Amino acid sequence: MHSVTTYKDLSYYTGSEYHHKKHLLDLYIPQDTDTRAMLLFVHGGAWSIGDKSMHEHVGRALARKGIGTAVINYRLSPEVLYPDHCIDVTRAIQWSMNEAPHYIGTTEGICLMGHSAGAHLVALVSLHPEYRKHIPIKFIKGVVCISGIFDIPALMNTSFGRSIIPPAFGKNPHTWKDASPVYHVSGKSPPFLVMVAEKDPVILKAQSLRFHDVVPFSRHYILPGRNHFNSIHKFGKRGDTAASQVVTFIDDQYRVSSGSL
Repeated sequence: MHSVTTYKDLSYYTGSEYHHKKHLLDLYIPQDTDTRAMLLFVHGGAWSIGDKSMHEHVGRALARKGIGTAVINYRLSPEVLYPDHCIDVTRAIQWSMNEAPHYIGTTEGICLMGHSAGAHLVALVSLHPEYRKHIPIKFIKGVVCISGIFDIPALMNTSFGRSIIPPAFGKNPHTWKDASPVYHVSGKSPPFLVMVAEKDPVILKAQSLRFHDVVPFSRHYILPGRNHFNSIHKFGKRGDTAASQVVTFIDDQYRVSSGSL
């Protein structure tokens, strides 16, 4: 286990749309290690609620395992609509490309991880050509999705989906499809670890399995005994298996790219 140095409220974007709270991230950097591993975490909350401060335990748990971790905020609905959430995540990735080496000493790329709506966002920015054109294809080494949403039109067939999708994505079915990661999978997709809680809603379990089936390089893991919320709230705590799955996945991506496997 490594000691952790924390850097709070770093601005990852300072342009004309700058938001004094939403364009910030917290960094958790492991000490006494020569690790090159870096991860960027995006919180969930139906694209409308949530804050990085609620996920400090995620950053600390991964940093203690030797993985430098950025936990970000991003603009939320209904103040903004899609694609602004994705634009912010892309900006945070670009910041990591340029600034993270000053903290962790790596330019080898990062892994992405998100929960629920955050899992949707990291999947989409890693697959959609509009966002990938701003990020070198080899910079995203792997993507971890926990209890994610991958097919928005399918979710709109549920009452829950109809309550959370329009405030974040509007009412145009073409937009819903464009914002769905499952429709942007290609042979150039990065490796994925797709996790879902044993007690997640049936629609999310079905979407996770379908997404896993179409992504060329993916692993699927069911979190035993967990539900949609404690799958992330108990991350890295006693009895949790999610953190060990994530650490193994990330370690594998860095070893493969460095040619040590």
